[in-house]
Amino acid sequence: MRNKRYLKRQSCVSNPEKKTFRTLARSSLSNTSASRLTSDKGLTKENLKLHDTMDAGMTKAFDVADDTNITADNTTVYSQITQFTNETFADINRFFNSNHASHKEVYAILAAVTEVIKSRGGTESNVEYFAALMTTLESSSEIGILKATAYLLRLIILKLPDEVLITKFCPANKIITTLLMDYKNSEEFSFILSLLGCLHRLLIVQNSSAWRLSSTVRSFEILLGFTTHSKPKIRKMAQSAVISLMKCSYNTSTHACGLFCIKAIEEGNEQSVSCVYVMNLLKEVIPYFSAQHIKIVAENLLKIMLKKNVIRTTLSMEILHSLFSSGRNSSLSAELCNETIIALYDYRPHENDVQPTLAWLTVMMKGVVCLSILRNEMGYASLPRLFSTCMPYFLSKNESILSLVTLTLKTVLEECVVPVSEDIITTISSEYAGKNTPIHKILRCIESGLEYKYQSSWSYVLQLVISSVKGLGKYCPDLFENLIPSICDMYTDFWTPYKKEIETTIAIAIKTMGPRRVLDAVPLGLEGNSDHYDFPRSWIIPLLRDNIYNTELAYFHNSILPLANKMKEKSMKYENDGQELQAKVYKTLYTQIWSLLPGFCTKTTDIEKTFRSIARTLGAALTNKEISQTVCQAIRLLIQTSSSNEQLILKQYAKNFLPILFNIYTESKESTRLYVIETIRTYLPLADMELLEEFYSKLRIQLSSDPPANMLQSLFDLAGVMIRVLNSAAIGDLYGFIIRYLKNRDVLVQKKAYKILEEICACESADARSFLSEKVMDIRSLLLESLSDCSMSSKTPRLKCLGLICRKIDNLMILDYIKVVLPEAIWCTKEVSSKTRLSAYGLILEMGKAVNRLSGSGEENIATYVKLMLPGMTGSPQMVSATVNSVSCVVFEFRDILPKTLLDSLIEMMVAVLHSKYREVVKSGLGFIKVVIVAFTRDMVLPYLNVIIQAMTNWSLDTKRYFRFKVKVLFQRMVRKFGYKAMTELMPADYQKVLSNIKKSGDRAKRNRLARRNTEDSEILIDRKMNNEGSTIQSFDDLLKDSDGDDVDDATGGRSKTKTKLKMKKDSTWIKEGEVDEPIDFLDTSINKKILATNPKSFIKRENRDLVKYKFKINEDGKIIIPNIYEKSFETSHLKGLPDVNAAIPESKIYKRKRLDSTTAADTLAVNNDLKSQVSFKSDIVSSPVIKKVKKQNPEVGVEYRSKKARGDMMVSNRYEPYAYIPMNKQTLNKRKRSKLAAQHRGIFRAAKCSAAAVRNHERLRKKKFKDQRRNSSTL
Repeated sequence: MRNKRYLKRQSCVSNPEKKTFRTLARSSLSNTSASRLTSDKGLTKENLKLHDTMDAGMTKAFDVADDTNITADNTTVYSQITQFTNETFADINRFFNSNHASHKEVYAILAAVTEVIKSRGGTESNVEYFAALMTTLESSSEIGILKATAYLLRLIILKLPDEVLITKFCPANKIITTLLMDYKNSEEFSFILSLLGCLHRLLIVQNSSAWRLSSTVRSFEILLGFTTHSKPKIRKMAQSAVISLMKCSYNTSTHACGLFCIKAIEEGNEQSVSCVYVMNLLKEVIPYFSAQHIKIVAENLLKIMLKKNVIRTTLSMEILHSLFSSGRNSSLSAELCNETIIALYDYRPHENDVQPTLAWLTVMMKGVVCLSILRNEMGYASLPRLFSTCMPYFLSKNESILSLVTLTLKTVLEECVVPVSEDIITTISSEYAGKNTPIHKILRCIESGLEYKYQSSWSYVLQLVISSVKGLGKYCPDLFENLIPSICDMYTDFWTPYKKEIETTIAIAIKTMGPRRVLDAVPLGLEGNSDHYDFPRSWIIPLLRDNIYNTELAYFHNSILPLANKMKEKSMKYENDGQELQAKVYKTLYTQIWSLLPGFCTKTTDIEKTFRSIARTLGAALTNKEISQTVCQAIRLLIQTSSSNEQLILKQYAKNFLPILFNIYTESKESTRLYVIETIRTYLPLADMELLEEFYSKLRIQLSSDPPANMLQSLFDLAGVMIRVLNSAAIGDLYGFIIRYLKNRDVLVQKKAYKILEEICACESADARSFLSEKVMDIRSLLLESLSDCSMSSKTPRLKCLGLICRKIDNLMILDYIKVVLPEAIWCTKEVSSKTRLSAYGLILEMGKAVNRLSGSGEENIATYVKLMLPGMTGSPQMVSATVNSVSCVVFEFRDILPKTLLDSLIEMMVAVLHSKYREVVKSGLGFIKVVIVAFTRDMVLPYLNVIIQAMTNWSLDTKRYFRFKVKVLFQRMVRKFGYKAMTELMPADYQKVLSNIKKSGDRAKRNRLARRNTEDSEILIDRKMNNEGSTIQSFDDLLKDSDGDDVDDATGGRSKTKTKLKMKKDSTWIKEGEVDEPIDFLDTSINKKILATNPKSFIKRENRDLVKYKFKINEDGKIIIPNIYEKSFETSHLKGLPDVNAAIPESKIYKRKRLDSTTAADTLAVNNDLKSQVSFKSDIVSSPVIKKVKKQNPEVGVEYRSKKARGDMMVSNRYEPYAYIPMNKQTLNKRKRSKLAAQHRGIFRAAKCSAAAVRNHERLRKKKFKDQRRNSSTL
């Protein structure tokens, strides 16, 4: 029973005190039944007869009850469910409850109405039901019938055409409103809900003429009355109906609603709940009020806020927020909006009052933005007061307030200042403007936020600075001439924690204001003549380098370049004086200043004016090795970001820049000239044809002069770059020259010649295409003849040439070409170079596409192509493996058109491949199986699943062991694709454990992913990619990359740990620190040697690494505590009455190496526990990693047991017995080391046998000596 407390463990023995329902149930039984229940005679004939009599009476009672539901035509109410055919009432059957009286009433009314309609020859249309139900609603007075009728009417009225409701509005409206008024204060809530739904449907379809009627307005007022109903469901439905009517109807309803809400607010007191209900309604409908009503509501809301009621103040803020959010969609005027905002300043909450402050800031932000939308000038003029009022909030310690006030001010800056930027420029440029304009006031407020009292909020204030700079920095850079220096001065303070935010602010200023304005406000400070080396603003140089673009190049030429020359002069001066450090400092500044040039050359605005004056300087700088790369990058950016008219200026200087670049490329080293060839490739299309022919003729002369190998390679590179701009005659001449180098013994020269041929075949210019169409057969023959002389490094460009030629050959000759080239392509898939392998796969696919272009169906063409590859299956194991890989590539790429018969034969063939005795062949066969599983759908692979599983499990023990990881990965994919149940039925018995492990690992991985998803772990993307196989593997290259880690995949089938480690290693770099704590000199020329791709700590010896990990403790004053290890060890080991702790601690690990019997183990634990309980805490220093490491490194193990007077070990008190053992090592499983370890074990056993034999001999001699002594004594 409720609120009934029982004694502990006594609730089950307590009977209930109230037995109301039991008494009623017992009284419903007859006296005979009661006597039968209390009878002790058991089952007798009299009892059976009595039971039959009672059973007959109960059956008769049920029959009488059922007769009440039978109609005149001998049908029950439940059989009438299926008599109506209108689909509107079809959903009633789903919620029918035969035990509910109202449900029965609904069916009875529906059956009666349906019968009436049918009797009059109706078709059971919606209109007929509407008329019949309205008649029933009007004529009936019983509440049950009214509720059922209203429910059915609510269903049917939604399906009626609007014209019917408009025509029958007056009578229907009268009936519904009359019933609503009659039952307004009743408890028939479901009936009221149905009537409200019907009234809403009636009103929402009426036109303007109907809304002019007083009856319509009266109906709407009745609906408004229910918006303050005490029942939540009714109140919610009425409010929803009013809101929808306000959105869709005319001014009559708006006026009525406004008057209703104003009256409810004015008459409501603090105890009135209806006022709160009306305020909830106002949040949605106030945007639709007239300007007069909005003004009255706003005044009343401000009065309500004065009473300091939390709920009503919050609702008032929400109403104003809704009003301001509507903007131009409401009748709110700019004047009223401004007056409301001014009034809200009087309600500004305290900085530490969190929730009211957040609400006030949100409303003010919406209000000012709304005012700016209604009238830009008024919104802009209201900002200074908002900023001055909100600045104290930056003293708050609450993060929510700081974030919201920052968002508020940023939003109003973006929404209110940017639209009037032109007016601001005009105002500022006026000579009468002064420094008291609104924008000056705003910036002074923001600048005041950089004072020391706002230090904890500087990160938020800097966000305001960024927003203001973004909005006005481009148009009014003079406004920030005081703000930018203040921010830069903050950076020089060593204690400031906001350096990152300051850098972001200055970077935005450079982007918007330009480098000239920023450097005028904040000079770099490098122009001084003093010999100091403190450059407090040198941190701006990297920001300039990364953020300069779309600016004038003249500023670099006039201001930046002289500064760079000055740094170079100082560097040379100090170098001549022997001051190397100073020289390096200024040399670094020189290169950093020149690094700004690419930014000035990106979308330059004054190329036509400035480039002529700076061209000579750039040409001279190209020969300077320190800045040559920077200048080349700048030239490329100039060309790529310039317009066609500006490129005409650059075209005039091609004759000057290109010869310099040619000379630099031929003279520089291989590792430092890539940027030069890229610059040449970018500049060549701008040169005139005559100039290009001149360059080529000079290049051809140098090629014919038999240059040395390194010069010949450089010339070949230049020739390859020029192919795209040469005419057909020059291309033919170059082709005729390089064909003899295709068989050159110099590997690099041959590779360069093949690359030129590749450029010719890949060039898309008109001259190159015309030449290639004439010489395609000659190139084909040349490539086929040069196969035997092709070096390993030249195979990649050669395969690419073969693939490009395949596109040009006629379809009639393509099969002959493929028959010759295909064996080479298949063989190259086993090359060591990954680029060569990928090129080989690309050639195979290119030939497959060429075959697919032939006449005939795609299935037949692919079948023909695969048959051309199958002869490789009869070659060497390496050739068989390459053929299987090639077939896998073709099957994956052309899986959509692969015929089923071909797939059958290929799978049958691969099953035989899996039983090969060569591991390389078996590995390729597993790759094909993986392709089949990944590439094809579940239904296509399911018929072959049993054959594949049998082939992968019927292996020898050696093959099973070698490929166990790959097979497990394939099983994981199969389980994900076919399900665990299907795999269990087909898997052999000895692999059931593997399958069970895969399932458990998969379930564990899912749980881990869910846990990581809940904690928003970044690795969830990797897991999602791991599980969506079809979406991540889109090409055969992806499949190859996915196969690289199969041997080391973890149990969940995810990304291998080795690949993850390799990625971490690839993405990580380390700086090797100086020796003996020396600082690193970043200006040293050998600094690149200290940038490592491997963790330098990995080179530290293990014992030294552990010493590094050992850290000293630090007390509260910051002093390092260095304990005296030896003193503590001495104190610990010489405590009174205790053994040596240093000797006792390692003894506790004996039971880990040698299994002890229960008695010994118990004694050992007891001894250890006694020692731990008696030793002082000072002995904790013994457990440090340093001491442990020294003990592990001690080669004299067991020296404390060694006897000082004889050989062997001896017993020691309070210690374990000495023993010898052979350590367990997993290397003993290695076949190569097994023989060596076996020999060691034999030596140990031989020594043990010798020792045992010596002991036996000694014992035999001792016994013999003892017997002799006894014999002698007896004789005496």
